[in-house]
Amino acid sequence: MSLTAALIQRGIPEYSENILPIASGFENEPAIVQAGVGTVIYTSSDSFDGSNSVFCFSNIDFGSQNTTDFNFGTALSTIIKQDGQHIFSYKIRNSTIYNDFPKFFDFNVKVYVNAILVETITNEISLDGVNLDKWLTYAQSMYFSQGDVVDFAFEYITPEIDNPNPNLEFYFDALKLEIDNKELGEPSVYSKAIDSTPKSIPDTFVFVSSLSDFPTPITGVITLLANYTYYIASEIDLVGNRLVGSANTTILGASSENSILKSTGLGIGIPLLSSIYTAPVRNICIKDVDTALNFDGTSNPDPMALDWDGVNFLNVPNLGTIKNPANFIFDKGSLINSKGLKFDGNIGTVAISNSILSGDGLAGDIIKLLSTCVVERRFRVIFSSVVAFGSTNGINVDVSATIPVEAYILDSVNFSGGGTYLGGVVVSSNKTTFFKCKGIQNSAEISLYYMHVNATPTVIAATSTPVKVLGTTTSSDITQKFTNTNNRATYNGSLIRNFKISASLSLESGNNQKIGCYIAKNGILSNDSEVYVTTSGVGKAESLHVQTLLELNENDYVEIWIENTTAITDITVTDLNVIIQ
Repeated sequence: MSLTAALIQRGIPEYSENILPIASGFENEPAIVQAGVGTVIYTSSDSFDGSNSVFCFSNIDFGSQNTTDFNFGTALSTIIKQDGQHIFSYKIRNSTIYNDFPKFFDFNVKVYVNAILVETITNEISLDGVNLDKWLTYAQSMYFSQGDVVDFAFEYITPEIDNPNPNLEFYFDALKLEIDNKELGEPSVYSKAIDSTPKSIPDTFVFVSSLSDFPTPITGVITLLANYTYYIASEIDLVGNRLVGSANTTILGASSENSILKSTGLGIGIPLLSSIYTAPVRNICIKDVDTALNFDGTSNPDPMALDWDGVNFLNVPNLGTIKNPANFIFDKGSLINSKGLKFDGNIGTVAISNSILSGDGLAGDIIKLLSTCVVERRFRVIFSSVVAFGSTNGINVDVSATIPVEAYILDSVNFSGGGTYLGGVVVSSNKTTFFKCKGIQNSAEISLYYMHVNATPTVIAATSTPVKVLGTTTSSDITQKFTNTNNRATYNGSLIRNFKISASLSLESGNNQKIGCYIAKNGILSNDSEVYVTTSGVGKAESLHVQTLLELNENDYVEIWIENTTAITDITVTDLNVIIQ
């Protein structure tokens, strides 16, 4: 059967897959010439899309033979994916000017289905120069069935003329076979052919669809192989066995909804998964065991990194312990009806984000930092929910746990359930930074200290010489990120910040004494805060107020100072109120 190729005047602005089996050119598939002489076939960089996929046909000797058949082995053989109408398209560019030659020559595409020639697509290529060096698109529509093996061969018929130096050549490129499932009737925009080279799965990648796909258990322990990746393809019951990771063991799954690990009969306190090594885990669920984890990097000479994404724990009353990792990163995961995730030893960073942490209502903490835990950089929970109800506590950071200043971070965390949300370290600690959280008090950098009815005089040894106000002050419970002692507020925050400092005070001294008042930072007066008042005839001032703006670094401190510019007469500040915010 013979079909005439249609010349396509425009491209459909759609995209569909090119189901031919090669991603780029034919340079690695030399043409197999079946008949004919005098025709040179070679790949060229002068291609339609610059990928060297074009091949050029040049006839250097017409002689008596004017037909050349050729193919490219398996390079253009593909298996049809589904029943339907398919469109085969290609581009031809003529580079020969019509002169002594006939006005046309023929170029045919032969279509084989299951090794049987079923179609011949004919093309009549013009040599009149009108479309010289233009890429013209030709196409033909054909029906193929799923499973058909389709390949293509080509026939080049030269003009019947004897010319010792014809210089007749043309280019052939941009082959595409697509299923016309959108019923466009014309080829869509050109896309490179797919790469059908079989991709081998390395031996170190193991699909686990049953217990037998894991290494053989030895006395209840399945030791995963070093540098292996285990892809959990279904719900796997370890039937009382447990997993122990080796160096760089990776555990993956498609989704925590269907990539599940459990172990019916596993004993109380025995972790389902343990390791001393780095262990990436993605998209799995561990459920229905008493204890899920035991990761301890103490004996590992290399840092143990735990980067877990999309990991769920379901119905686990004792999640287990993470000890001495370089980092524990937990993102887009969940603890459902589970609690008891403990952190111990030296840890660089604990970071939990975009997760839901929901307890089981029984006594215990969802997350606990033990007293022996040393966080070197930060403990951070962000953009997450903590659901603590019944007797379950949410997050408990032991007051003896070591955490840098402002490195206990809760950012945009929603606490709900009505239970106890936080334990141990409180919001007023200089360790905390609680920001935009619901259900708990958020952090602030604020200080308030005061004294009332003070009788301790501030000794004046010389006129016009400022000294610190004396007396016993009381720190307000609202104070955060500051440590307040007698007339001193020491900033404990780790970030450099600007603060407004204001102080109100009442004082007594001799009659008609001119008293100056200042705010001092680290014992140095802030001159822009300087204010004066003169005592009355009975030695008492009505009121005094000073204020300023100061930049404070960690461990900077603020005090209130006074001076007597009139006489060497002591001053008693009876009432003082200092606010830093």
